[in-house]
This record gives sequence, C-alpha cells and structure tokens, in this order.
Amino acid sequence: MNKKTIKFSIIIIIFSLIILTSCSKITEINASNNLSNISCDDKDNCTEDFYDKKSNLCMHKTKENCCNNCELYESKVSIVDYGCEGSCYKSGTLNINGTSDILIRIKNDGNKDTGITAYYKCFKVNAGVIVFGGYGFIAKDYFIETGSNEILLKANSTATYKINLKGNPTASTEISCKIKVIEDSKEQSKNIYLLFRQ
Repeated sequence: MNKKTIKFSIIIIIFSLIILTSCSKITEINASNNLSNISCDDKDNCTEDFYDKKSNLCMHKTKENCCNNCELYESKVSIVDYGCEGSCYKSGTLNINGTSDILIRIKNDGNKDTGITAYYKCFKVNAGVIVFGGYGFIAKDYFIETGSNEILLKANSTATYKINLKGNPTASTEISCKIKVIEDSKEQSKNIYLLFRQ
C-alpha cells in the first residue's frame, strides 16, 4: 500500500467518525430535551405507538384482533344483470316460447373471495309458488362455471347463474321469479318477470 492510499483511508475513517458522532449527539439532545415533542405515530390504527427512552426509539406494538383498512378486504356481491338465450327475448320481461336459458350475472366487486349459493322461486299471481313442470318445462339451475348452484366467487370477478328451461310452454302466462344469492348470512334478491308464450 502506498502512502496516498493510507492517508486517504485515514481521512475517510475520521470523516465518518465525525459524522456518526455528531448525528448521535443530535439525537440524544433532541431526545433528552424535547421528549414531549416526540411523535411516534405511524398512522396505523392497528399499532400502539410509544417512545422507548431506553433504546431511544419509537416502538409500534401490534394490537390483537385489529383490522386496518378492513373495507379493502370485504366481498361485495351483487346481481348486476340478467337476460336469456334460446327461444326467448328480453324486453324488460323475458318472453319465452321454447327451450331457453335464463342467465343471471353475479359480481363480486370486493377484494376478498367469497362462497355463494344461488337459487330461485317462481310465483304466479293467485297461484303461489309454481313448478316449471306444470307449464311444459323441465328446469335445471346451476352456475356455468361449476355445474352446481354454489361457487367460490373470486375477488373482482363475475359468475353466471343459469336456469335452463327445456320444453315448450303449455299455456301463455306471466310468472315472477325471485333470484336469491346467499353469502354467509347476507342475502340479495332480484325479481325477474317471465312471459310464457304458447
């Protein structure tokens, strides 16, 4: 090693020591003179924030069973649209005159996956709950994605619940169907109206 390299190394070491010493003195002065002004708030509702004199550091203790920004981790399920395919058309009411699929789009706008179940009940004025078989149809309902009436609906995604009607109407009649979507203890429903045309 030559003399220039040794001198340069010594200068760097001395300079570093001076900076470190001055920084620690400033911290000690600030900590000892302004204890009432020290703020350890990390803006996290799920921590208890405090100043530890011994370590001269801010401490952040996590609170138990705390959810920070919980609204970001919720599911938000809704029935967003419906329509039909096959021997049918939509004009507010679903007009059905033969084999058709009633399609109901269900969306999860949240950031959490959630399990849901869908089912339907149909009614006729002055007749109560009806069964499609009494009107010339065989009905089967399921999510297209799973083949059953249950699905794990991923965050920010949609699924299609389908009521498949096979056959031809035996009478022209109006029917109201209530589509229900159940998620945990929450339930959503939407009424759709069918007009069977013979």
